[in-house]
Parts: sequence; C-alpha cells; structure tokens
Amino acid sequence: AGLRGLMGPGYSRLNDVTIQQASQGLAMYLLDRHGKEACAARGIVIGRDCRHNSERFAHLAAATFLSVGFKVLLCGAPVATPLLAFAALQQQTVAAAAVTASHNPKAYNGFKVFDSNGAQIVPPVDARIAQAIQQHQELWPSVEKFFCRTSGKCSAAAAAANLSDPTAALTEAYVAAIAADLREPEGFRAAAAAAAAAPAAAAAAAKEDKNNFKIVYTPLHGVGLPFVQKLFERCGMADVLLPVEQQCDGDPDFWSVPFPNPEESGALKLAIEKAEKENATLILANDPDADRLAVAEKVDGKWYQFTGDELGVLLAAYLMDLRSAQNIKKEKQLFVASVVSSKMLKAMAEANGCVYAEAETGFKWLENKAMEVEAAKGVTSVLVYEEALGYGVSGLVRDKDGVAAAAAAAAAAQQLRARGSSLSCCLAALRQQYGGFYTCNGYCSMQQQQQQQVLQWLLQQQKSGAAELAGEPLAAAPGCTDTPGCTDTPATAPSGTEPKLKYYAEIRSHENPQTAKQKLQTLVDKVLQALPKP
Repeated sequence: AGLRGLMGPGYSRLNDVTIQQASQGLAMYLLDRHGKEACAARGIVIGRDCRHNSERFAHLAAATFLSVGFKVLLCGAPVATPLLAFAALQQQTVAAAAVTASHNPKAYNGFKVFDSNGAQIVPPVDARIAQAIQQHQELWPSVEKFFCRTSGKCSAAAAAANLSDPTAALTEAYVAAIAADLREPEGFRAAAAAAAAAPAAAAAAAKEDKNNFKIVYTPLHGVGLPFVQKLFERCGMADVLLPVEQQCDGDPDFWSVPFPNPEESGALKLAIEKAEKENATLILANDPDADRLAVAEKVDGKWYQFTGDELGVLLAAYLMDLRSAQNIKKEKQLFVASVVSSKMLKAMAEANGCVYAEAETGFKWLENKAMEVEAAKGVTSVLVYEEALGYGVSGLVRDKDGVAAAAAAAAAAQQLRARGSSLSCCLAALRQQYGGFYTCNGYCSMQQQQQQQVLQWLLQQQKSGAAELAGEPLAAAPGCTDTPGCTDTPATAPSGTEPKLKYYAEIRSHENPQTAKQKLQTLVDKVLQALPKP
C-alpha cells in the first residue's frame, strides 16, 4: 500500500527524489479521480513517525501537494499511523499518507497511502498510482516554492497557502471516538462475572489483590505513548499505566531494540524488568508507529507473551460480549481474519452464530473484505485481525490499530482480574470451549529471489501431485488458502515488508497443551528440513 525500503541515494532507495516522485504521482491520480475542487476542499492528511528523515519526507510530500492546489493537513509532530487511517475516513479527506516504516530497522523508511475510505489502497488503485508516478518522473520546479531544501521543512509560502496542522484536533477526535466506541455499558462487568465463573486455575495472585492492577507500557522508542496515555485517561485507566522510561522518547536509532518489532525475541526485555520492579500485572507494547500490539502476562512466575493468534481470540471474546451488551446481536457481528491466522476465531464465531470471513494476509485486504461483507450482509465489524499482532477493534479505523487494541486488551484484563481470573486462564477456558487450537509460526531470513525459489519448489510439488511433504499434508502456496480441518497443516508465504519467508502451522488437538505443541513443533521441524536450501 505504498513504498518501503532502505534510505539512501538512487532510484531503488527512499530519498528526496523518490519521495517527491511518489507524491507527484499520487497527486495526479487524486486530481484525476476527485477533481481539483475536491482536492482543494477536502484535501489530504499527511503524518509521520519519528524515524530519520521522516519529518523531511513528510514536509516534502506536503509541498508537492500544495504546489498543485491541494489542501494539506500536515501533522506537526509524530503521530500514530492509525490516526491517519481514522482521519481519511472520519475527516473525509481524499486520501491520507504516512511516512513510516513501521517496525523495520532504523535504516528503513516508507510512504504508506490510505484511500478515502480509510483503508490501505488495493488494486486497481495501486496500479493506477504507480502508472501516474511513472508518467511524472521529472521533478516539478513548482515544489521549490513551498519547500526549503536546507531546513527540510515547508517554506513560508506553504504556510500562506492551504496548509494547516490538524494534530491536536485530530487526536482529540480520535480519542473521543474510540473511547465512546469501546465504552462498556453500565453493569457490563457485573453481568459478565455472573455469566461466567472464573476458571478453576485462576491465578492466586489475582484473587489476593483484585485492585492492584498495573500495566507496563512501551512504545519501543516510537510514537505511541501520548496517544495511549490520552486514550487510557479517557477510558478511566490512566492510573494503571506505567511507561518504560528508557523507551518513551521517539528515537530514530531504536538504541535498545535494533529490530523494533514486538514479535522479536528480546523486544520486551526492558518492559519485563520494569514489570518485575513494579509488580505489574500486564505488559503492553506497540511497535514504533503504534499500529501493532503485543501483550504479555505473568503466568506461574514467568512472563508469557501471547502469540498474535492467542491475543486475537482473547480480544474476540471480550469484544463479542461488549458488542452484545451494546445491543449488537451476535448474528450481526462480523469477525475477519487472514488466511494464515488461527482457525480458532472461525470456530468461536460459528459457535456463537456470528459472521466470519477471511482474506489474504495484510490489512489492506482484511479491511476491504470487512467493508465488502458489511455492505453485503448488513453486519458490524467487531474484530479484524492477523496473526502478526495486527488488530482492528473498531470500525472507526480501517487499519490495524495498536492504540485502540491496547485499550481493549487492558479493559479485558482488568475485567478478568476483577473476578479473580486472568488472560491466560481465559484462553485456557476458550480452548476448552471451542477446541485446542495451537499455532507455530516463524520465518526463515532470505531475500526475495530466494523466497521465490522455495515457493516455486513448493508449487511444483503440488503440481506434480505430491500430497505430502516430509510425511505431512501439503498446503503451501503464496497467499495460502484454507485447508479443511486445519489440523497438522503447514503453510508458507512471503513477507510483504521484510526479507523473510514466513511459515505457519496449526494443530487442533484434545491432548494436553504441551503434548500438542510438541507434536506441532516436530511437524514444523520436519517440513523445514525438507525445504530446498537456497
């Protein structure tokens, strides 16, 4: 849904030239699609993270749009990426753009584009924008009037043009809207406690002190803190939040986490140290642009980080009850997951009479699928998620939103804590109710050419009629498809943003968790060993 890559000189890197070319192409596409009057009246909103050159690239993009008559809403400070998806939809701009590389290492940056519906661009829009970029490679001299190359910021002429900073008003609108959307009706927690007795294995610590609820939060040197703080304050949870001081300020070098992805091993090290010191209940972590969320909880004296799928079903359980309490009938509730996410959500949705849908990996596909099903069936999106820690918990934002997801996860944990339970106990109860789904996902580091070699080999195995790989059912292809039963099933797919070949495996077993997980790990090891070595 845009550009992402290393910064540096050359047309294959992100720099002033390639950012301006991308902005020129996008501007011309939008003018052709919406017309000059709409672009001048509705405008485009542009935001950025705290990476090297992000401010410069955002200002250069703004100057480019100003040079052809756009109204430009340029965020004057780093913002959470979900805020821009919210702005496009709720402020009715013709588009939104985020200068960010999300969770990539410090040498990367990107230019992410949201359509006027608030979702990331999809075909044929992306192809038309790419074509417009190719047609407008020569840099426009008119941009120089609005951009100062020395300071890397918009010029005085830009300030006199149709340029404004929406950050404060946009943040307030976002916080107010999300807090209202996630507000628990009066009596919701009492009703939930009465309807579901706490699991027998409820944590003793939770029972001993229901009020001692503390959450350690880290933005991993990114932009998330002010937005999470404001939303938690509006949701009545400001007093439980304990930020990790060393990681609060936006740092483009990500000094404590070279790979600022909360999925990566060691990313929560400082948060765990803080949680131990403060005797905290929970850890929440956003990636640097705050569109992903990781959650960890102390279980039997050790910190356990939930997988993306586990957190997905926990959020689904909480939100299903919340939306029901908000008078949205279950048959009108929609749950959407990627094809490589756990099938446990499907089992939950179907058992409760909810609507379930799947889409390819990537939130641009997931949210567009959600809108398609909403329009066709008259339903309301309750949760849209993918296993890579991406969660859409409100239809007000048509992209993954780590800020809103953090508030929902905290509310769910607080509710469980109040009745002597915990997220891990709730997960165990959900597995008892809907089936023991266990996943094993990972990746092999390799460049795109190597990824394609492995994927082509897998496709050849399928075309040749091979039913098994390493003695296991074969269901592997780019953008995998569902496999009936989804038991003991390996699958692979290329990463869209990183030099990785990702693999996904899931087992549904009635055996005890350790036995099931070991069986699945053995399967994964066998399959990985059978893959051709690049």
